Amino acid sequence: MILVTGATGNVGSALVDVLVGDGVDVIAVTRNPDTANLPAGAQVVAGDPSQPATLSDALRDVEALFINPAATGDALPELLALAKERGVQRVVVLSGSAVEHGDPDDFLVQMFQRVESAVEESGLPWTFLRPGDFASNALGWAGQIGALGMVHGAYADSSSAPVHEHDIAAVAALALTDPSHTGKSYVLTGPTALTQRERVEIIGQALGRETYFQEIPVAAAHAAMVSHGFPPPVVDSMLKYQEAAVAEPAPTTTTVEALLGRPALTFAEWAVANTAAFAPTPVSDEDIAFAGIFALDVTFKEGPKKGDVERHMLNFLPGGRLLLLVPPFPGAGRWSIEGDALTFGFHETVLDAGQPVVVVNIEAEGSRLSADRNAFEGSAVGNVYGGQADGSLALVAQQQVEQRAHRWGTADPVPLGVGAAGVKS
Repeated sequence: MILVTGATGNVGSALVDVLVGDGVDVIAVTRNPDTANLPAGAQVVAGDPSQPATLSDALRDVEALFINPAATGDALPELLALAKERGVQRVVVLSGSAVEHGDPDDFLVQMFQRVESAVEESGLPWTFLRPGDFASNALGWAGQIGALGMVHGAYADSSSAPVHEHDIAAVAALALTDPSHTGKSYVLTGPTALTQRERVEIIGQALGRETYFQEIPVAAAHAAMVSHGFPPPVVDSMLKYQEAAVAEPAPTTTTVEALLGRPALTFAEWAVANTAAFAPTPVSDEDIAFAGIFALDVTFKEGPKKGDVERHMLNFLPGGRLLLLVPPFPGAGRWSIEGDALTFGFHETVLDAGQPVVVVNIEAEGSRLSADRNAFEGSAVGNVYGGQADGSLALVAQQQVEQRAHRWGTADPVPLGVGAAGVKS
């Protein structure tokens, strides 16, 4: 019997598929069995690997354990101790290639080293899988490609050799079922190094439409990634690796082919299998009619910046998405229209030494649209969050503002009466 943690993740779900297809008895652990959508041949068990006690019964009679550290969190040593107590004979661990060639002071390197050290110290026989860039990481581009046909990010020419999650799963299944892989570490990559620009173009080829990568400043990319929930130290590491991979192609290995007896799957094959994730966003006629770039003038009426004026460029995209162009920031916002009223919101992040120190969330309710929908005006509230000594963000001020905007290329509405020196951009 094999137990899989992280069973609904990209690698975990593929691993369950492989094991079930090979006729192996498998326990798939998930926090939400009702929505897991796992193969009928798997024994789906409710449990939380970050709370090992919830797996106490499931681990009985388990021969091998697949560990995804993202599912176990800080509870990994406790889970390993419980597995050893229950008689588990070996563990296969999803680690990362950064362990072998990364900076020892890097956050990701240290994270994976802690994982591997905990496994080694447990006394359980182990196999470490060290994949590089996952092909499935490209799913993070799905929203932008679906809405824009392009991706905003830093380092367009940064390369990696993305490995297909099915190849990781196939190697994991081999190590889980064959004890001869005990004590070995495998660096897993795809067969070819590709730049970010090339990967976006390959996705476009799979979709049958043009897609491209638009490079933006590193600070803007950093802010975008933090705004989407990535911890700042992880973002720092990711961008550092991307920068280092611009000068030369990313390394590749032949480990997948050597272990599986077939060529590693290509990124193009992954893209063809995942076209549904990048499908264009369905939009209404109204979405299409209103979409466009608007020049937005903001006058501060109340709050710390009272009397100041700022100008922003807002790109209203079909499908209710909003792109803040000045300062450049990918995908931070949304909008909707009801009758002649426009509601929208977006946020800005101010960086200091690469760290977010101020975040401003803007909410505009019921701005009045002009008859031709080439302009709008209304009020908004801005919540300002400032960085604290412990690294967190806390609400420090509110701004009341008046806003006027016109579609780029149309006549400017009534001027605000400030000279160029009074406009902040």
